[in-house]
Amino acid sequence: MVKLRVSEKIGRLKLKAKINLIIISMIIPIVILTFLSLSNLVLKVNSDIDKRFEIAEKSIKRAVESLRRSKIISAKMISSDIELQNNLLNAELDIQKQKKLIDRLLNLQKSAQVEYSWIYNKNGKIIAKGHLPSDSNISDDSSNPLFREAYSGNIVYTLDYINHKDIYLKYAVPIYSNQESMKIIGVFVVADKISKDLSPVIVTRIQEISGIDLLLIAENHLISTSFGIPLIQEESQSIPFDLKTRTKIINQREYDLRPVQIWPIHYIPDFGVLIALDNSEIKSSLRNMIITLLAAFLLATALAFLISRKVSKNILSSTNAILEGTEHIKNKDFYHKVSLKGNDEFVLLAETFNSMGNELAKYSEHMEELVAKRTEELKKAFDKVQQLKVQQDGDYFLTSLLIHPLLTNQVESKCLDIHIYISQKKKFQFRSHSGEIGGDVCISNTIVLNNKRYIVFANGDAMGKSLQGAGGALVMGVVFNSFVTRTHLIKSLQETYPERWLKQCYQELQNIFTSFDGSMMISAVIGLIDEETGFLCYFNAEHPWTVLYRNEKAFFTDEELSMRKIGIEKFSDDLTIRSLILEKNDIFIVGSDGRDDILIERDKKTGKRIINDDEYQFLINVQKGKGDLQKIVEETTLKGELTDDLSLLSIHYLKDKPDTSAFTQLQEEIAQAEKLVSSNQFQEAAQVYEKILGYYPNEGIYSSLIECRKLEGNPEKEIQVIEKGLFCFPHKFDWLFRGSILHKKFKNYEKAADYGERFYFYNKLHVNNLINLADIYRLSKNSSKVLSLLKMLKLLAPDNPNYLKLLKYANNLNDSENIFL
Repeated sequence: MVKLRVSEKIGRLKLKAKINLIIISMIIPIVILTFLSLSNLVLKVNSDIDKRFEIAEKSIKRAVESLRRSKIISAKMISSDIELQNNLLNAELDIQKQKKLIDRLLNLQKSAQVEYSWIYNKNGKIIAKGHLPSDSNISDDSSNPLFREAYSGNIVYTLDYINHKDIYLKYAVPIYSNQESMKIIGVFVVADKISKDLSPVIVTRIQEISGIDLLLIAENHLISTSFGIPLIQEESQSIPFDLKTRTKIINQREYDLRPVQIWPIHYIPDFGVLIALDNSEIKSSLRNMIITLLAAFLLATALAFLISRKVSKNILSSTNAILEGTEHIKNKDFYHKVSLKGNDEFVLLAETFNSMGNELAKYSEHMEELVAKRTEELKKAFDKVQQLKVQQDGDYFLTSLLIHPLLTNQVESKCLDIHIYISQKKKFQFRSHSGEIGGDVCISNTIVLNNKRYIVFANGDAMGKSLQGAGGALVMGVVFNSFVTRTHLIKSLQETYPERWLKQCYQELQNIFTSFDGSMMISAVIGLIDEETGFLCYFNAEHPWTVLYRNEKAFFTDEELSMRKIGIEKFSDDLTIRSLILEKNDIFIVGSDGRDDILIERDKKTGKRIINDDEYQFLINVQKGKGDLQKIVEETTLKGELTDDLSLLSIHYLKDKPDTSAFTQLQEEIAQAEKLVSSNQFQEAAQVYEKILGYYPNEGIYSSLIECRKLEGNPEKEIQVIEKGLFCFPHKFDWLFRGSILHKKFKNYEKAADYGERFYFYNKLHVNNLINLADIYRLSKNSSKVLSLLKMLKLLAPDNPNYLKLLKYANNLNDSENIFL
């Protein structure tokens, strides 16, 4: 059984239960606030305790560090004594030297106020003891970790615990020989009882902090405190103590405990130093505050309960009176009156209830007559709606008959396959005919430009739903197909370059759509494909990004907005052309935004539609469908329901790459040409390159030949090579730029402008091309275009010397000087 929601459960409660629920909900915040106040109070007290512990720990560590530095200085001073070093070198074998060493150590120990001291030779044997000058026995202590650590060059300090009575603070420093290049010849160890030096320093620091004491623990016994227990006691007198203890009663006082790490190395079992905080006053204050808060909580709860109880009693009495009235209405006693005293909403409800009873009494007398009248009105309205629906479906049907012949794939090619998928959102049934209507467009055809066969394609999405979108699709289909047909018939159109053809197509569509004053716009991708080379150029007018499926991976070929929709007058001249080279088995895909606008689900609470907003999901669908349109549509509909028109167009390139075996056989000729270039025999090298191109057209060879003609100083032949090269390799845009400059040099301004504009369509921010184009228009006396380009250059390169020079001549369009070469 499905569990009811909380709101539904509350709705099923009786009013009395709901009022009690309100009372409980009023008390709960008070409980929560009281709990939060207590929690904050405890946190504040704990924070204060932590702060005091932290201050004490820092103070203790400073005291220990001060003591450590003073002892290390004393140890270093003794170890650096030259006489001591000289006697140490052979003291193990020479008794006289050992005696001198002991005497010298005794004197140094007294002057440095050191209590205990030992000297080790480099073999780890104790040679001298400053605290026992009479003991001349040499003992081996090489396994002592203190010796090994100091002999390796480190300064070591540690604690040692002897006979459960004495705790020593030991320091070990290496003894360096001044005669043997600072070589370590032994180790000096100094020690002092902790009761003599460390305790007074720490106790003095601790006493500066109120309520803080110090405990010293060894072998799980308390051996020292800062408040009176002697520092070192007999084992029988010591107090058992666990280092993990965090609360302890000592001398009838309860302490909070926290360990502090002072000595990193020690040899004492279960040794530790604990900071102790007397918490009796803190706990007493905390207890008083908790009692005060609890008393306030109980008082507030009692008042809230009494007030809400009084109010609920009044509400229940009014509700019962209205419920009694409903029983009378249920029994068809429409003249019963509900009488309430007061000035609240229940009185107003009672008056409305009484008025409703009067109305029901009137309706009950004329019910049959009213039902018949309303039924007749609904029947007439339904018949009228049905008549309008039939008329509308007829309009849809006629419009679809006009659009469908325009949306066709008329391409037959051995080099590529084109597939089209269109599913308009609006479906209709007119008499015995079913159909669909919408604003999506897919068209493909073939044209010939400059004796080369091109595939032309268009995919568009007109603004608006149903008839409005279909109107845009109809206009797009008519204008685009008309332009393609004129290209088949008019020779001047067949002699244009692909980029110029795209520009003219864009301008024609733009002129038609802008005439509708913004009420009709269309997003579109329109492009051309060179069958032989696989060169594809297209423009994207605010349409979803185009996709290339290559090597089982799908990716967007452009991911930035470069043009606005066709029909926006402000951006009429804003044409940007993109290009790419298709390889064998590449699939180029364009589609409308219906591919992304998928209804994933509806919000369970609000019922609001949740639409997919991830455009990269389409790439996943393309990869799963392996570029096949039908499978891509299936993958898309698996994710959710289509909410818009959907159109897809795919171009599968099938042409093999050129055979490179001939080029491989020409390596000897290529090497010969390169050798001629290196010896500045450019004309001879050009002849060799031309011979190679006769066997095998190659992009690199064309580049080398163009460079040879340029170095030869033969611009006529250079431009001929450029034109031939662009026929085979139309994607070489730098050749367009060079060709524009050369045609301008020959005063062939029309062709120079054509080359420069073709380059401009692909790279609008190329400063030198903009200057070159402006200069061409200046020389051909096209002042409007000169001024337009100068505005762009002012933004892009205001300090460019050629721009400044062009600006100087801009007002004199009769000047025929060529200012940019």
